[in-house]
Amino acid sequence: MNVPFGQKKQYAALVTRVHEEQPSYQTKDILAILDEEKMLLPNQLKLWQWVAEYYMCTLGEVYKAAIPSGLKEKDGIVTYRPRTVDFVRIKEHFTLGDVMDIIATSKRNIFPVIDNFGHLLGIVQLDDLREDMFKQHKWGNHITTYMIQPPDRILEKEQIQEVLPRFEHNHTWMLPVVDKENRYKGFISWDDVQ
Repeated sequence: MNVPFGQKKQYAALVTRVHEEQPSYQTKDILAILDEEKMLLPNQLKLWQWVAEYYMCTLGEVYKAAIPSGLKEKDGIVTYRPRTVDFVRIKEHFTLGDVMDIIATSKRNIFPVIDNFGHLLGIVQLDDLREDMFKQHKWGNHITTYMIQPPDRILEKEQIQEVLPRFEHNHTWMLPVVDKENRYKGFISWDDVQ
């Protein structure tokens, strides 16, 4: 949830217990509920409480260290979704020669392949092109020859607790983000969700 703190600051907070007890201090109204579903499993909360007690710190300090950066507050604004990075898009009709020009100016090693409607068809990794990229007679090869399917796709509105295990399960550091119609939106990295 989002709660006021002072006159101008707002903080993201986790509800760990709902009760009917009247506190001895004046409470503030909740400004917004950021997530209707539980974000933490009961065992995770118990672990956080143990960490706070063991290291003699507050639960809030454990929260700051444990929650992915995509859910933390920054500059007084609660950032709820991890950022996606848009990579240079390759059209399905491109050849290896067309992609050579893109590679020359890009700092990335992975490229989304999209159709004319922006749907994600697959990805091309620089490592998969390396063998042929310096052989000019191969530059006419259709880029889909080198295309592979990503290990998974993340829906743009997916909850963070559903995304994290998929990075671990697929042993990957980068996954494409798509909408419900499979239109490419960008990539999200493990660093942005942990």
